[in-house]
Amino acid sequence: MKKIAVAIDGPGGAGKSTISKAVAKRLGIIYVDTGALYRTVGYYAREHGLSVEESKVSELITPMLEHINIEIAYVDGAQHVILNGEDLGDKIRQPDISMYASACSSVGNVRAFLLEAQKKLARENFAELAPTKISVLLEYSHPPLDRRVKMVEKEMKKLEKKK
Repeated sequence: MKKIAVAIDGPGGAGKSTISKAVAKRLGIIYVDTGALYRTVGYYAREHGLSVEESKVSELITPMLEHINIEIAYVDGAQHVILNGEDLGDKIRQPDISMYASACSSVGNVRAFLLEAQKKLARENFAELAPTKISVLLEYSHPPLDRRVKMVEKEMKKLEKKK
């Protein structure tokens, strides 16, 4: 069976996650919630003593990246994020992890690290990538993406009104 990769890109509120999950389920492919990847890095940083109040988050998080291995599993219709062999479950959905994810996402080295992780997941799995700034991934995807879908919030609202 051919491996496929689809990127769904667009602004917040456009319905990327909803569409991505439905497409992934229908095609039986892994849905990569890129926001969960940032939350995973944030979780690791918190567990290893990094404070989001630190003025040197970039300097402190960068050396941690070499100790992070993220995998995605799709079990019974749900995405599982696995950090260094541990299924994190809802641990990355704790309210304070959002602050850590936000702090980590502002670090260029974290974004580069997660871009590589996303490309690896796309190469190794039947992967549906969403929902974040996927446009960069399009240029560097190996193998190239099979499809790109650009969600537009205004168009999604029109579709909802037609229901």
